[in-house]
This record gives sequence, structure tokens and C-alpha cells, in this order.
Amino acid sequence: MATYKGITFAEEHRNISFADFKKMFASNRFFLEVPHTEREAELKRVHKKIKPKSASVSKTNKQLKETNKK
Repeated sequence: MATYKGITFAEEHRNISFADFKKMFASNRFFLEVPHTEREAELKRVHKKIKPKSASVSKTNKQLKETNKK
């Protein structure tokens, strides 16, 4: 699990798009304390920090394994 300033993100949150991440966490108390003008930048920073470095590669490998099973 990834953690950022006291918020622990479950594994499934690490692999979602930024738009979905924003919908889920923009109303979180921590982000509401960030000034409105800086909130989106902070959300992007956190999303980038918790996202696995090889998310696209992992997804591609998973898709290939599923294709090979068929």
C-alpha cells in the first residue's frame, strides 16, 4: 500500500486514472485543506507518487497472459 501524508491508498487506488482518482479523493479532508488554486496540482502530485512506476508495463503483461490463456 502507498501512503502520502497520513493517507493510505489501497492497491486498487494505485492503478486508476487521474480522473477517477480526483473523483474519489478531491473531497478528502486533506485535499480540502489545500487552497483551491493548488488543489488539482496537489492531487496530480499524489497520484503520480502512488502510481506504480511500471503500471503500463504491468497492465500489458497482464493482458498478454489473459490472451495467451484463451
